[in-house]
Parts: sequence; C-alpha cells; structure tokens
Amino acid sequence: MKNFAIIKKDEQIYKSSKTVSNCPYLHTLTSVFTDRLSFAKNILAELKDSNGRGMAGNVTRVEIEGQTITIAYFYADDEAIAIDRQQLIIIMTKVIDLMEKEADYLVLTQEHENSSIEVSDTLSEGFELYTEDKELKYRYNPSVTK
Repeated sequence: MKNFAIIKKDEQIYKSSKTVSNCPYLHTLTSVFTDRLSFAKNILAELKDSNGRGMAGNVTRVEIEGQTITIAYFYADDEAIAIDRQQLIIIMTKVIDLMEKEADYLVLTQEHENSSIEVSDTLSEGFELYTEDKELKYRYNPSVTK
C-alpha cells in the first residue's frame, strides 16, 4: 500500500484535525497546509526567496537552511522532517492550486520513502473517509468505486 495523507476541508479550511495518514512523514508535511491558505502562500514565498529563513504558524515551524527545509510541530521536535527545497516548492505549488480551487480533499501519496510525492484532489480508488467518535478515519473498501 502507498503512503498517504489526506486532508479534508472543513468550514472552508483544511484543518489538521481533519487529516488522516498512514505515514508520519507525510502527516507532518501536511502541517504546512492546515493553517490557512495565506500561511501556505507565505511559506512558498519564503522558499522562493533566496534569503528566506522560514516562518512559524499556529502549530508549525518551517526552517530554511540552503536546500534543506525542516518542518516540525512546535511541541514535537522528535517528529521533525527534512525535505528538499525544490521538491517542497513543487508540492506547495500544486497544493495551493487545489486550495484555491477549494478542492474537498488534498491527497498526498508516495509509493515508497525515496519516491516523489504526488498531489491530487481525489481519494485513491477503494478508499473512503468516515467519522468515528468525532475523529476522521479512513478505510479501504474494495466496493467503493469512483
């Protein structure tokens, strides 16, 4: 099974509480999209600026050191991830485009740890989201077809 992270839009915002994932790396990566569209755009501007240093949002901080970007939750340094600057620019450009189009879902998938991260606005075939005890969850259901 591919690694994935799915963010569902809720009240016009892509909230971290509406994220499901089977991969800690992708889950942490989604934190740069779950504040507000303006936050994602500001991060993208920092990434494109050769003098950009990064920034912090409500729960996430993004640090730029050359071509390496570190993303972490404020209170979970042990969950920090590193990603290549150009790769993050490509991902953020695609995600921001989907956010501006008000897609219901932001879906990030990765075949394996060293493969590129794909961005989409549709769930993979067979996946469905559901809520249990007020928590967003996912399941594979082969009878679900697009």
